[in-house]
Amino acid sequence: MGSINPDDCTAVLNKIMADGTFDELRQQAVAELKSNVVFKEYVEELVANSETLNSSKVEKKTQKENFEQLRKELEAKVMDEALNTTWGALTSSEKPISRLIDQRVHEALCAVYAGRQQR
Repeated sequence: MGSINPDDCTAVLNKIMADGTFDELRQQAVAELKSNVVFKEYVEELVANSETLNSSKVEKKTQKENFEQLRKELEAKVMDEALNTTWGALTSSEKPISRLIDQRVHEALCAVYAGRQQR
């Protein structure tokens, strides 16, 4: 096979979007985060060491105010770690999500090439 042209890339992307692969990938990524012990422990440590929750002012604020302050304090760190954990799963040949990506992209690319040959 030759190199992939931009039209083929678009066709593959459209095909895997239409067949529900992206939804399946999203679900698997969320499941990976939920089941990742290292990620859970990281978040638990952040919360346990939170300035917001360890402040003497925590009891004087409403639950909503504390939650908002906690979100502001930890959101970037949690999102960065979630990104790293997800990226690791997406790029690890050991993880099912990575194998699914390879399989579905290969299938879509083959279908695009087959469709082109039929024309």
